[in-house]
Amino acid sequence: MGRDEGALRRLFTPGLLSYFEGLDRSQRWAVESGGGWLLVHRGWKRVQPQQLPAFLDEAATVAAAIQRETAQTVNA
Repeated sequence: MGRDEGALRRLFTPGLLSYFEGLDRSQRWAVESGGGWLLVHRGWKRVQPQQLPAFLDEAATVAAAIQRETAQTVNA
C-alpha cells in the first residue's frame, strides 16, 4: 500500500479493481503513483513501432476506465 492508503482505496474502487482483473494478464499492466501523478504501463516493456497504434488504443481504454471510476467516486 502507498503512503496515502485512503486515497488509493478511494481510487481503486471495486469497479476499477474488477476492470484491471479483467485485463489480459499476459500484457502485465502495472500502476504506479507519485507526486500527484498516476503512471499506467505494461511492465516497462517497449512497444514496437508497428504495435504502437494498438497499444495507444489499449492505453486510452485503461485511462477511460480510470476516469469513469474517478468521476463516479467524486459524484457519489
